[in-house]
Amino acid sequence: MCQFIETIRYEDGEFHNLKYHQNRFEKTVRTFDLDIETNLESYLYKDELSDDKLYKYRILYNRKSLSIYTEEYIKKSINSLKLVQSDLDYSFKYSNRDRINKLLSKKDNCDDILISKNGLITDTSYCNVALLNSESWFTPRSPLLKGTMRNKLVEERIILEKDILVDDLSKYSKIALFNAMIPWYNKICISMSDIHN
Repeated sequence: MCQFIETIRYEDGEFHNLKYHQNRFEKTVRTFDLDIETNLESYLYKDELSDDKLYKYRILYNRKSLSIYTEEYIKKSINSLKLVQSDLDYSFKYSNRDRINKLLSKKDNCDDILISKNGLITDTSYCNVALLNSESWFTPRSPLLKGTMRNKLVEERIILEKDILVDDLSKYSKIALFNAMIPWYNKICISMSDIHN
């Protein structure tokens, strides 16, 4: 049975980007005909969370059940990426990451992987990406997963969608990594020289 996951940032006493999490949650519930309440806020509890800490609030769910897990979040240090190719389909946020972890095992001495599909840049193992050229920040038009932070940044036009070819990486100066737990103001920036084939 497929299991899905929603990861929400709890910081400064509030859950962040709920509109975007709600949209993804509803889409998943409807697409897979899950028999659970679709109002995401009904599963959010602050009781045991401290307002002066950053938490990863995870909701794991499948056809008939739902579980909640919280943990204090510590941002990983990522300074280099290994470029790997895959035909992976991860259009919904599945809790099973076996195929992603298999790709991650190819990272060699790098901190993470940058996944390409059909010659196009997609995502890292945990983050959406945006690349900087002389004009603006661009995010892949077809990532493996359209993350909630990515959707917010695209809607606000902070980043722009574009097909980014592996062969065109030299046209960019930096790559930024971000996700629900790593907002844009706290994004991880890596020089293009730290992406390795």
